[in-house]
Amino acid sequence: MMFEKILYHSHFGTFRLVSDDYYIKKIAFCKSEQENYTEQNTEKDKIFPKVMMEATKQLQEYLDGNRTDFTVPVLCDDGTAFQKAVWSALQRIPFGETRSYSQIAAFIGRPHAVRAVGSACGKNPVLILTPCHRVVGKHGELTGFAAGLKLKEMLLQLESKSEDMTKEIQKAASGR
Repeated sequence: MMFEKILYHSHFGTFRLVSDDYYIKKIAFCKSEQENYTEQNTEKDKIFPKVMMEATKQLQEYLDGNRTDFTVPVLCDDGTAFQKAVWSALQRIPFGETRSYSQIAAFIGRPHAVRAVGSACGKNPVLILTPCHRVVGKHGELTGFAAGLKLKEMLLQLESKSEDMTKEIQKAASGR
């Protein structure tokens, strides 16, 4: 099976997306210019899979504050059973909310595996679509994020602002 790669440049930074014809397999944050440079999109006329184009569209909408969930199919088949359980639990964290590592551990029935949950979050292959940025320390502190704490903070701020804006719109619409 062929995998396609594309670099997606946003105001948050550059992301590398990988897909096959049907699923998004990876979204990673490019932390350095060298990483960007070595994987530039060189085939301007190339036709990418529909799933890839839809993922970049939805990612842009999310980063612009106009999307709260994703509908593109994701397939994370390279993890252990434990990692897959964690990644599945991450999918259940609602937009604009956070959970602690210990809450995720309890949710998957492994309450003492808090550090292992952190490790699984760090190995999440599909950033943002599988929202590991919504996992924080037990006192709400920002801890570990494979793409860096600055991006994690920016994503949580984006979701916080979008939630506040949605509440204001709903309040205005109801006439209160």
